[in-house]
Amino acid sequence: MLKLYRRAAWQLQLLTIIVIVAALAVIGFLGLQQFQAGDPGEQPPASKTVDIGGAAAILPAGERPFGLHVLGEGEVVVTPDRSIVELGVEASASTAAAAAEQASTTAERLVAAVREISSNPEEIQIQTTGISLAPVFPQVQAQPQPQPKSANPVGYRSSNTITITIDKLDLTSSVLDAALAAGANTVHSISFTLKSDGPAKERALRLAVLDAANKARVAAEALQGSVRGLISLNEEYVHVPVARSTRSAFPEAVMSSGSVPVEAGQLRIRATVRANFAYE
Repeated sequence: MLKLYRRAAWQLQLLTIIVIVAALAVIGFLGLQQFQAGDPGEQPPASKTVDIGGAAAILPAGERPFGLHVLGEGEVVVTPDRSIVELGVEASASTAAAAAEQASTTAERLVAAVREISSNPEEIQIQTTGISLAPVFPQVQAQPQPQPKSANPVGYRSSNTITITIDKLDLTSSVLDAALAAGANTVHSISFTLKSDGPAKERALRLAVLDAANKARVAAEALQGSVRGLISLNEEYVHVPVARSTRSAFPEAVMSSGSVPVEAGQLRIRATVRANFAYE
């Protein structure tokens, strides 16, 4: 047989090789298909969904159920337990050194006045968050003909920014009164927030998820169906606001009198989720 094959023309030898290679490729492909298919008698296991508001059910793997896309919202109202006061001290003088010295002296007097209210770091924390020094140039009056600007400053302005974090809210008004009396001439802002917002955010998120589950149930009942389980759930956002009063909210009369009424109010923490529930 081998001798006959060797005596055959080279075209016949090439054709024989091609046929053998093609047969081996077909056999390998069929074997791979059978391996991937597995045992036809085995059933794929069922996959479980997460129980959200009592809507959980077992969905067979591979099934594509109809989906109800809903938006869940949750809100938690809390009382802030921390205030943050940002104060400014500004001073002007003919020289840079004099302006800086005046601002620094007033800032030191301000810090000492606040320390007299409470030196407990668990109640009040004081931090210098800004220092600036800049020249002041004369204002150029409008003239029919352009006038050259003066390169020489007429003075200097220095400012210090002091941020005071107050973890005992009933001290906030006293801190403001003491700071104004000590020479603070700018209240940049007063804000109210939470020392730890984790628990409130969790409660808001839970309410949002339950709201989504309830909306899905109502929608399914309107369609004369029922919720089978959760397909997907995405957290959109959880927002923790900061109640803030800016500099424009403090009139000159309050600044000069040294008496600033303070009301913390309440914070509304909101959470939003997007959910897709299966129904039938």
